[in-house]
Amino acid sequence: MHKHIRQTLLLGLGLGLNLFLPACTFKKILYDHLDSVAIYQIDSYVDLKADQKKALEGPVQANIAWIKQAKLPEAIELMEVLEKSAAARKFDQATDKLFYDRLEQWRGEAVERMLQPTADLLHSLDGKQIARLDKKMAEALEPLDQLMKEDPDDFDDELQDYIDDQVKKYKAWYGKWTPEQRELMVKTVLIDKSHLAEELLQRTRARQAFMSELKKGDRASLETFLKAWSRGDSAWLDTPFQEYQTASRARWRQFWTKLHESLSVEQWQHLEKRLHEVKQDLIDLHARPA
Repeated sequence: MHKHIRQTLLLGLGLGLNLFLPACTFKKILYDHLDSVAIYQIDSYVDLKADQKKALEGPVQANIAWIKQAKLPEAIELMEVLEKSAAARKFDQATDKLFYDRLEQWRGEAVERMLQPTADLLHSLDGKQIARLDKKMAEALEPLDQLMKEDPDDFDDELQDYIDDQVKKYKAWYGKWTPEQRELMVKTVLIDKSHLAEELLQRTRARQAFMSELKKGDRASLETFLKAWSRGDSAWLDTPFQEYQTASRARWRQFWTKLHESLSVEQWQHLEKRLHEVKQDLIDLHARPA
């Protein structure tokens, strides 16, 4: 299952919280205090001032209440569909499209609900906070950036480690991959030096474009950007970025379809069990008092 399965319960302000943690008690505590956790995570990115934190509290609480009341049942429903698909040993393009479309819908709805307070917050950031946010966003690219800086003689070995790290992200969902499945990801997603260099370039350009927009101090422009992002519209950057993003998404979708076609009986059982566990977690959390 794609990494975004772990991020479907908290979508306001671009946050992604994993509620599917090993300790049941911890999950319940986290669920009961999502508003505080959300504020804390935002604070870790921009070091909120007292007035900024106070301005966010109401909208964040309202958005999380909406997620719990309206979106959690939809997440349970989606898990049910995916679990049945796994039981039938069939994750085809239609299943994949349903999954991606639902995630895009949830993201768009959450961003729309938080549009005004998010624009207000971003517009209120001072130079020090913007620099902190830029640094935090850059940190997400550090593994790829370090890989591309490797000495040519060492690059191939480091690339294999990088690929292994990508595969490990999905072990919880599928169990151990075969060498053929690992190679399938490399060949379908195109994990090679030239394509990774393009990924780093375009993701860096996207970050720089956002930071440039932020530094303008134009709230209306920020709101326009956020609206475009909520629709999954990359037109806010330029044609090269749009082409990169479209091609990358298509390759990943093609890979997931091929991967599911290659799963062994044991891997299907592993996936089905994991989906059932996540669904049950969501059901248990939804049954808790609001």
